[in-house]
Amino acid sequence: EIETDSVLNAQLNQVVKPLLEAEEDTSFHFSFYIISDTTVNAFALPGGKVVINSGLIAKADGWDEVLGVVAHEMRHVTARHHLRGIISNVGVFYIISSFFGDYSGLLTQATALGANLESLMYSRQFEFEADNGALVYLEKAKINPQGMKSFFEKLSKMEGAVSSSPYFSILSTHPATIDRVKNIEKQIVGKDIQSVYSVDFNKFKAQLTSDTVEESGSF
Repeated sequence: EIETDSVLNAQLNQVVKPLLEAEEDTSFHFSFYIISDTTVNAFALPGGKVVINSGLIAKADGWDEVLGVVAHEMRHVTARHHLRGIISNVGVFYIISSFFGDYSGLLTQATALGANLESLMYSRQFEFEADNGALVYLEKAKINPQGMKSFFEKLSKMEGAVSSSPYFSILSTHPATIDRVKNIEKQIVGKDIQSVYSVDFNKFKAQLTSDTVEESGSF
C-alpha cells in the first residue's frame, strides 16, 4: 500500500528537494511515494512518479544511500529510458492501477513491444548512464555520493547468493555488478561531501517501520 502518513511524506519531499533543484529542465514534474513492500527496490513510473519500497529504506543506513537510488531513478526519467519491468511479481498491477486507475492501456502498449511488464528491464548501457547522471545530481545537490557507492556495494555482495530472492528484486531490474560499483568509485574520488539533513533518518525509518507493522496487523 502507498504510505499515507502526511508527516513522513512531507519529510521525504523535504529531503529530496535538493535533487529536484539539481535538474535544470523544468519540464519534468517529479513526485515521490513510499509503498509498504519489504522488497529492496525503487522504480520510476511514466510521468516522473518515483516509488520507494519501505524495504529499501529499511536496508539503507542513511539518507545518502536512499537518495543515491532516488537520483538514479530520476536520471532514468530525464534520460527518457524506455519502460522496464516493475519490481517483483507481487503487487505489480496493483501499483500501476493505483497511479493510473486503468492499467489495461499500459499493459497493451508493453505487450505490443514484445515483452510483458515483469520482464522488461533497462539495458546495461542505460544503467551506467543512470548511474553517471545520478552522480551529477548528487554533486549539484551537495549529497555525499559515497552513499550511492555503499548501497550498490551491498547489492553487489547479495548478487550471487540471493539474486533469486523476492526480497532483493532490485537485483533483477538493476543489476548491481562490480563493474558499476567500480565505475561509481572512480568518479567520486575526492568528492566526499558532508551531507546535511534536517530530517533524522533513523527516526524516519523507525516511524515508517511502525506504520508498516500497524498496517500489517490490521488484516
